[in-house]
Amino acid sequence: MIVFPMVLAVLATVIAGFLAWWEYRRTQELFTPWMLFLIYGALDVFLPAAVFLMSEPPSLIDWIVPLRKDDIASSTLIYVVSLALFATGYFFIGHRRNDEGSVTDWPALANIRLRVGPLYAALALAGGWYILYQLALIGEAGSFDLYLSDRFRQRFVPDVFASTNILDFIFNQFAPSMLPTYLVLVGILFFFRHRYGRRVLWGWVLPATGWVLTLTTFYRGYQLNFFLALAFIETCRARVARCHPDAGLERAASERPRGSMAPRTKILAAVAVLVFGFYGAYRQYHSSFQYGKPVSVAGALTSQAGELVRGWGAIGLASILHAYPDDGSRLGGSSIVSTLYMLVPRPLWPGKPERYGAEEVTRRMGWPITTQSAITMPGELYANFGFLGLPLVAALGLLFRAVYRRRRHPKLLFVYAFFVPHAVLLTHWMSSSGLVTSLTLHALSVVAVVMVLQPDSGNVPSQVGDDRGRREVPQLVRSAAGPRRAR
Repeated sequence: MIVFPMVLAVLATVIAGFLAWWEYRRTQELFTPWMLFLIYGALDVFLPAAVFLMSEPPSLIDWIVPLRKDDIASSTLIYVVSLALFATGYFFIGHRRNDEGSVTDWPALANIRLRVGPLYAALALAGGWYILYQLALIGEAGSFDLYLSDRFRQRFVPDVFASTNILDFIFNQFAPSMLPTYLVLVGILFFFRHRYGRRVLWGWVLPATGWVLTLTTFYRGYQLNFFLALAFIETCRARVARCHPDAGLERAASERPRGSMAPRTKILAAVAVLVFGFYGAYRQYHSSFQYGKPVSVAGALTSQAGELVRGWGAIGLASILHAYPDDGSRLGGSSIVSTLYMLVPRPLWPGKPERYGAEEVTRRMGWPITTQSAITMPGELYANFGFLGLPLVAALGLLFRAVYRRRRHPKLLFVYAFFVPHAVLLTHWMSSSGLVTSLTLHALSVVAVVMVLQPDSGNVPSQVGDDRGRREVPQLVRSAAGPRRAR
């Protein structure tokens, strides 16, 4: 019977949307891990599945086995179960007393100070390193045009350099991590732009440079994650400023339009969705020429609008159910264990397998190496262990709960802001491979943040410069309700 799974898909879409709204009302935080998983599940699995079941499964690329409605129905039911298991780990196993305290009520975040000189030095190092890396890729390609064509066609193929010495190895090994490090540092400056009188430089110019650098990844998800992170940081800044008006985190009351904070956050969230769509259309338009199947600009825009509910998560999970029908065909945990290979640089292990993690799952299905298709969390676990692997989704819920809990540490808040949207999207899409990728890319960000932030030691920075000369910085708060330290 297709009627039951069709009704289930519709109900799951509605319930996921309601739970996401309730999560926002409960936490007053825009993008918690649980909320993002609900949104991606609704848009990438449940809503497309309902459409497929009401009409016909979509016409797919040649290398994907044509799907039956039974496959779509099974994938819908399994993803509903997996979200329930994720919630079990997230809310029950991973829950602790006082875990829900708002990060923005904590005076430590209002009191924290910047080491401005080291922060600028780290920003220049991370940005310069990443730009030099891109120039090296252009040189490797032979010209800028060839670099673009290679990126449009092979953005999923990892860059492999034959290192000739230790400096060459270090340069190429750590270069990809420089982009998230740069973005996290930009997020810190964005948060403190009012306190240090740098509303233009820290509030507009540097975020714009961060966005430009994200374009070099050729991933539309990077655009989405960047603006979602800024929206989260803006929300935190506005709420800390309300709780601690002496922290100097907003404009003076005389020049601040009433109610200006919430609209700015909504604008950043809207920009995230728009840039995601337009950048995807731009990439598809140019990629179509590289593959010899050109499309019009209108066709690319229409296609990207449909990508929001294309349902690759539902398709990927249904394809796995079809491709791994019994114990004899399953991977036995090899794809999950092999994700640890990412932690070992290829120059140190020249014989490292070419296929691991999500790639191992999809290549055994006959899918090509030029794409990283969705397999979803329950998809990978089913491909390895069958139905017995699904309860392990609770472990992912436990892990993301631990990450969510760490957001209250003032030095980890900014890494959290950029890590969570990136990690949730990749984990939803590629399961363990996506999670480990996010962890490795953001490891250096933690080191950088620890170096450039310091808790208030009782000494308030006396003055900072602005375009009109010097102005006094408001005193930092000592506690949420306690007296202020006299100057």
